[in-house]
Amino acid sequence: TIIINKNEVLIINEGSNINFQNNSNLIVYGNIQILGSEKNPVVISNIDDSNSSIVAMETFGINNIFHTRIQDLASLQHKDWKNSAALTFYESDVVIKHTNFSENKNGDDYLNIVRTASYLIEDCNFNNILYDAIDIDFSDGKIINSTFNFIGNDAIDFSGSIADVTSCTFLHCGDKAISCGELSFIEISNCD
Repeated sequence: TIIINKNEVLIINEGSNINFQNNSNLIVYGNIQILGSEKNPVVISNIDDSNSSIVAMETFGINNIFHTRIQDLASLQHKDWKNSAALTFYESDVVIKHTNFSENKNGDDYLNIVRTASYLIEDCNFNNILYDAIDIDFSDGKIINSTFNFIGNDAIDFSGSIADVTSCTFLHCGDKAISCGELSFIEISNCD
């Protein structure tokens, strides 16, 4: 497991290939910049049957994930710490664009955003997800022009959040396309 401290920025450049194994994790307290390009995306995957996860906790600035393929991750199990998502942003502003999420190995959610002042998910694809693709808890942001296909439970699950969901497509969801609970205020437009 690699830990990025509060005063550090992790930059993952285009064309990088990150392979997790042996229950390794990436835990970020500083800032993370995953800067893939259309021609040279970043690939992040788990290459064995272990649980590997990425967690950003109380980070500074805006975290960015661009042109990335995230596959085969699982919920966090690190020492006595367990988390329900494969990729978590807790009190950490984030922009995720042109990113594909697929084939999580376990956990309630693939992407969980919690108590975050601002997030943007744009032009992303979620495919073959075990349960919820995205879980947004007590956070404000936007999900734009994204596709959800073969989702085991809810495609997007909101709790106590304010959000815009625009121009998204939902196919083969095991439960709800969009779940809005616990005093959430969600504007949904131009979705299929």
